[in-house]
Amino acid sequence: MKAPFAAALAVSTLVAGFAVGVAVGRQRHSDEPVSATSAVEAVERERDEALARAQRAETALQAERRKRADVPAAARPSDTVQPTATDPAPVAPASTLSDSDRAQQVRDLAAQIEPAVAHADGEKLLELLRRLSALSPEGRTAAMELALKINDDVNGEGLLRLDQYTFYTSLGDTGVRTLMIWSLDNPSPAAFRVLSAWSLPWVIPKEQAIDTMGKSLVREKEVTVQQALVVNLAQMNDSRAESLLATILADPARDAGVRAQIATSLATTTNADLARALETTANTDPDDRVRAAARAAIVARNPPVDGFLITIVFPDGAASAGGIRPGDILISYDGHATRDLKEVRDLIDAESSAENASAVVLRDGIEVTLPVRRGRLGIQGRAVRRK
Repeated sequence: MKAPFAAALAVSTLVAGFAVGVAVGRQRHSDEPVSATSAVEAVERERDEALARAQRAETALQAERRKRADVPAAARPSDTVQPTATDPAPVAPASTLSDSDRAQQVRDLAAQIEPAVAHADGEKLLELLRRLSALSPEGRTAAMELALKINDDVNGEGLLRLDQYTFYTSLGDTGVRTLMIWSLDNPSPAAFRVLSAWSLPWVIPKEQAIDTMGKSLVREKEVTVQQALVVNLAQMNDSRAESLLATILADPARDAGVRAQIATSLATTTNADLARALETTANTDPDDRVRAAARAAIVARNPPVDGFLITIVFPDGAASAGGIRPGDILISYDGHATRDLKEVRDLIDAESSAENASAVVLRDGIEVTLPVRRGRLGIQGRAVRRK
């Protein structure tokens, strides 16, 4: 996969994660629990749309490169960020600096962060992020804090005038990539480890990503980080990654929400042993949430109807208030079939003067009709097809 294409796909996939409450680096501000299954299911449904967006981005990039190739070099804008009058001298390679010189470089660069924020100079902040990341170990703390600051902005107010594509592409920088790998193996802010878990699969080789994140998952104590690692290991579609997840699933000492998330992710496994493990989990696991997630995964593997399998119901949405439960298959909404996430969203967004809509779900083999108020349902899940 070409780097620009991979970066574009990474952005689209991350955006899908943000939409369901797994905003990278922003979980420290969120009081909505991260779903045990929502990120996995949203990513699976968004994949085709992400690929299409990535392909368009790649086409536009190649067109720009061809255009630039026809312009004389002297007439082209510089590809590098030019120092301003307030910049210090260019940073020397970290390996050539003494500890005290690196510390001074870090102080000089860190002093420029707030002025750049005040001037909404996102490009300058990205350059500072690259420089600080290269000044290891002295620059690590400042670099991680800056990355989270930028991430919060590109997924929030957008005051820095940076789009998500530009920011997430910048995480492929060698120094930033090295810092993310380091963070998963060392004490660091949990929010940055979440950012690393979401970003590393797109900027390092697959086998390295599985090794790095798998080892981290075994050690990790913070639930939000575990969940981010599980989501991204699950979407590797790799037998080794699935086996790592199954090991965590089988450990009752692990957080039940994380194990439920893993159970859902294994719905697509082609490994017969793991499929049997799901059945065992559905029948014998000591935690209700894990058993329910395993049952939902089994239903997803062989659904009795076409529809939208609901894997998470957020407590503040219309679905929760209307009595919809995880494991229900949403067959129709307001009289229209619901076969995938896009159809569900389109139906929710459709204008209507009625205060409530009728939702039909299949629950334990029986069709149940529930009145739900219009507006945000607060659900996540995946399309299922009867075989």
